[in-house]
Amino acid sequence: MLPYDGKDALRYLPSFILMLIILPMFERVRTLGWIHAAMQGVGPAVSGMFAVALVRMAPHALPNPFAVAVLMGTLIALLAWRISAIKLMLTGAGLGVLRSRLCSFPGVQGTLRHICSN
Repeated sequence: MLPYDGKDALRYLPSFILMLIILPMFERVRTLGWIHAAMQGVGPAVSGMFAVALVRMAPHALPNPFAVAVLMGTLIALLAWRISAIKLMLTGAGLGVLRSRLCSFPGVQGTLRHICSN
């Protein structure tokens, strides 16, 4: 890794200065009624766009029953038991490694073909 020479700070300096200039105006504009109404409408619109993107990605992100089971287990653990996202990511990574190691054995491939299918 290269030593820090300050070029990164210079790269972000213009946007930082622009934000310092805009923030006081943003506070005044945010209190306007029509801006507040527009921002309330943006929330559901973004949620809808996010839902459409998830539905379109689902067939590619969930290629086999194992991936669907991991997703369902993760959602249940996240919503019902409030387990932290970091723990769930590490568990999912561990399950993926375990699956790939287990499926590398020839005898397991035939027995667990639904789990080992790609």
